[in-house]
Amino acid sequence: MADVGETLESEAILIDVTNFGVCPNSFSDQTKAIQAVIHYAIQMNLPTIVHFPAGLYELHAKSSTRAFYSISNTVSETDHSDLVKHIGIHIVQASQLTIEATDAKFIVYGKMTPIVIDRSDHITITGLTIDYKRPTISEMTVVGPGDNYIDVSIHSDSRYEINNNSLVWIGDHWSHTDGAVQQYNPKNNTTWRIANPLLTTTRIEVLTEQSAHAHQRGTDQLRLYYETDQVPSFTIGHTIQMRDGIRDEVGSFIVNSSNVVWDKVTMHYMHGLGIVGQFCENLSFTQLKLAPEENSGRTAAAFADFMHFSANKGKISIVDCYFEGAHDDVINVHGTHLQIISCSNEGKQIHVRYMHGQSYGFQPYYAGDEIAFIAASSLTEYGRSVVRYVEQLSPREYCIELEQAIPPEWKIEDVIENVTWTPEVLIQGNTFKRIPTRGVLVSTRKKVEILNNTFDQMYMSAILIANDAKSWYESGMVTNVRIAHNRFVACGSPRHSVILIYPENEDVAVHRPVHRHIVIANNQFIQATSSMLEAKSTADIQFYNNEVIVQKNQQADENTTSDLMGGLVKLWACSDVKMENNSWDQQLDKVILAREMPMINITVEEDWTIVPL
Repeated sequence: MADVGETLESEAILIDVTNFGVCPNSFSDQTKAIQAVIHYAIQMNLPTIVHFPAGLYELHAKSSTRAFYSISNTVSETDHSDLVKHIGIHIVQASQLTIEATDAKFIVYGKMTPIVIDRSDHITITGLTIDYKRPTISEMTVVGPGDNYIDVSIHSDSRYEINNNSLVWIGDHWSHTDGAVQQYNPKNNTTWRIANPLLTTTRIEVLTEQSAHAHQRGTDQLRLYYETDQVPSFTIGHTIQMRDGIRDEVGSFIVNSSNVVWDKVTMHYMHGLGIVGQFCENLSFTQLKLAPEENSGRTAAAFADFMHFSANKGKISIVDCYFEGAHDDVINVHGTHLQIISCSNEGKQIHVRYMHGQSYGFQPYYAGDEIAFIAASSLTEYGRSVVRYVEQLSPREYCIELEQAIPPEWKIEDVIENVTWTPEVLIQGNTFKRIPTRGVLVSTRKKVEILNNTFDQMYMSAILIANDAKSWYESGMVTNVRIAHNRFVACGSPRHSVILIYPENEDVAVHRPVHRHIVIANNQFIQATSSMLEAKSTADIQFYNNEVIVQKNQQADENTTSDLMGGLVKLWACSDVKMENNSWDQQLDKVILAREMPMINITVEEDWTIVPL
């Protein structure tokens, strides 16, 4: 290889990738050359900066590093049994390494995980832009309706074939017809989930094509025919986003690593679950832009969540980022409940299992970890122990030796939470737009701060605090949450409160709260059809100095009027609820719906009506 490069005053080595055989703007596969430079930098075992000058760099799945990774919330054994990932930039067992770019753009060819950071420390990724040549979400825009058809224009990036009068989306070694579908309204910049309009077509006609084979490049207008009573109701100008449901890769993966920083990184498209952090300590993300490229005509930037964090510790910071155009939630921070199957050796050996189909195969505990025993029915903790030894019995099942025996009141279906691997969370100064589900999901017993963000028209709740041991098995309880100085614009619906605190416990009692100490202060709510707050099984809720303004629902038809249904606040088995010094629009009826709790548990101004249920 060429000389190492310049030594900086800080004693970091600077490597310019173009001095090591990487060729930007060559319109050729640079994957192997990039991998060689990264590997060389890691082997130096010195503080190193790998610099990518301005230009386009192609990453191809066919040339990628292949490595086995089990990733939380991705695929089940029946969905996709092959857990090998195709990796562009593979950072393994590295320390004090920075990957930086100046106006450098990486174009992904085929399904890939562009970046993996594994068993590494003090890693910085800065200045990169990543996009897909052929996104795995296909898009078509409605250009005209008819009595028994709709006309659509296919985005130029969305290749397809017509087989037996069916439209089949095609990419690099993938194809699909069925799958998840969303509709995008450019007028108010919202998306929501709909039924697949391709499953009921009777025939498909190509209306225009730029050449004899233009439809293979995705540049056509098509006419989709239906039975007269089955024509989908679409508005001209709305875009239909379509994908399959297989999360076989992720946007990027950070695993078993610490002190990782992403700064000023742009992701125009991510396949799979987005940026995933798993069993990491101290992750920082600043000034990310996760959104379709401007003027690209694309409306979707992520196949599922934008950012997903499972079983981390230290602190997760997400600051001054911009999120627009996901197919699922923006940020999800949680642990994983494993179910107790049996116990032996006088309660000091237990057999546990991953229960949800999409999470398995990664070690859930390490020697020295503190664990909590959680009653599945009430989601309350009834004991703790420390892990002495872990043995994997299968990809889903583990045998754990404990320092202290499991409490005798344990029951089959109770679960374990890893208390050691629970992070503090800071989500500050971010913008959330064009999301069909939630902005933030968080369930960690460490300190959580959600500050100075703008949540613009989340189709469901802007913030969800859950915890369950029956469905997703995402742990756990929260004990210290502050939601302050945020702006919520037309978020939620009659079914989804703007802020939803809803653990999935079946055994509900006011004296057995799941969550504790949640402060909601100095926020602005601009709303129409959703309640501000719904909380279940929570103690110590403080709601003060908030402003609530009524406006027409931006997600609905122009003729929709304001209709805040069923109470501004809904409480179920909560205690020590205080609502003070809030400003409410005069149009609003100040009603609190309270279920299975004494009214003395609520402190509120005299002009409120509390309706017991």
